[in-house]
Amino acid sequence: MMRKIGKYLLVMVLVVAYGFYIYTNDHQKMKGHKPVINVPSGVLKLSTSANKNDVLSGVTASDQEDGDITNKLFIENESAFGENNIRQVTIGVFDKDDNLTRVTRSIQYTDYQKPVITLKKALIFTYVSSKAQFADYVKAYSSVDGDISSRVSVVREYLENDNTYVTFQVKDSTGTRTRETFKADSITKNQTISISLKEYLIHVNKGETVRPLNYVDEIKVGSIDQTAVLKDKINCTPATFTAKQKGTYEIFYKLMTRDDDYGVTKLVIIVD
Repeated sequence: MMRKIGKYLLVMVLVVAYGFYIYTNDHQKMKGHKPVINVPSGVLKLSTSANKNDVLSGVTASDQEDGDITNKLFIENESAFGENNIRQVTIGVFDKDDNLTRVTRSIQYTDYQKPVITLKKALIFTYVSSKAQFADYVKAYSSVDGDISSRVSVVREYLENDNTYVTFQVKDSTGTRTRETFKADSITKNQTISISLKEYLIHVNKGETVRPLNYVDEIKVGSIDQTAVLKDKINCTPATFTAKQKGTYEIFYKLMTRDDDYGVTKLVIIVD
């Protein structure tokens, strides 16, 4: 019994000692004075291509002991959009005694555009083990973050009129979301011909004409480039597309050789 009490008291002493250590660490007296950061008033308007120096333009930092420490300023965080698409940028600075000061600066982009989801290959598949694999077919770009393809998620896969549709979503650092739904085509025959396009999704205006063969980039049978030989033998459906009204349309490219080599791809056209 006494041994158990002794162990209990030892544990209690260790807990109290550790708590005291944490408390004193968190409440130790600050050395010197905290730095001061001066930020120009108002909302800073910037292009989405602005860099760190643009964001810190006009901001200065000083310390009683260290003097001018403007060159030590750093950007700690950028918030999501608030009212009127204004972001709060957290700016910080340390002095030589590791005293930290933070301030926020309001910025607003002059040329912001919401994230764009597009196709990096034709959404044609033979088999997928889970809907998440569809994310391999798309890529995404943000005007503030650049390539955000790794943030794309598949939020829905569903059947409608015997067709498979996949809905993709992506969000950039401003908190802005984009969703796109594309039709996915399932095929049973293995492809031995690879038809690569320059683009797999394009936007056109009403009245424009699209010539599908102009988008063919490369044709390979196995590992052999056969573009020059086989390009004109591709069967495009339709052969020419004229944008008559708004909507989403598809052009299919099919190719089969005498040796029974087979390949298929498609171009998605969105008429704005």
